[in-house]
Amino acid sequence: MVPQSQYDAALTALKDYYRQQVRDMVHELIVHRDDFDGGDTRAAEEIVAKHADRLKNLRTVYSDIARFVASELPHGTEPLGKDEFRCFSCGYVIQRTGEKCELCGWTWR
Repeated sequence: MVPQSQYDAALTALKDYYRQQVRDMVHELIVHRDDFDGGDTRAAEEIVAKHADRLKNLRTVYSDIARFVASELPHGTEPLGKDEFRCFSCGYVIQRTGEKCELCGWTWR
């Protein structure tokens, strides 16, 4: 079985990559904004299609991993260690220094 930390690392890497892809998309949309404002609509549609496919694929992979983790890990029955707390939303272990649940995003603030 893959350790939870490796799933977390994979999801974090995908989130970071997704953010970068969104930034790239925004930059390209700004550079080609004239195409979206009555210019070359074919070029505009190609830009949208390119980014939509890429982002959709990333969301699919992320959601598949997250769904697996949520259904398979953890079950909320593992004993907690020192300075560990159980997430009230999903049962994941939160470290004392953690700001939020790394699995579902729940926070007590």
